[in-house]
Amino acid sequence: MFNTTARAVFDERLKKIHAMPAGDLVGSESELNYLQGFVSYALWSGDIDHNESSQMNSSLTAARSARVSRLCSATERMHA
Repeated sequence: MFNTTARAVFDERLKKIHAMPAGDLVGSESELNYLQGFVSYALWSGDIDHNESSQMNSSLTAARSARVSRLCSATERMHA
């Protein structure tokens, strides 16, 4: 189980990703990659188990999908 500080950092960074502008691809991908590394390290070090890792990676995948959706919507509006 993540300690409270690590969980707070994960949640804060995830919120930051959701708040980024749709066109900020570099910033959002770097944050997502940081968090994926964070989860991988926590799994490797035994701080979380495979179930927690899967749940956290699902959250990251959902965040990435939401960003792609927002970017596509913004692009469609620009070309309409």
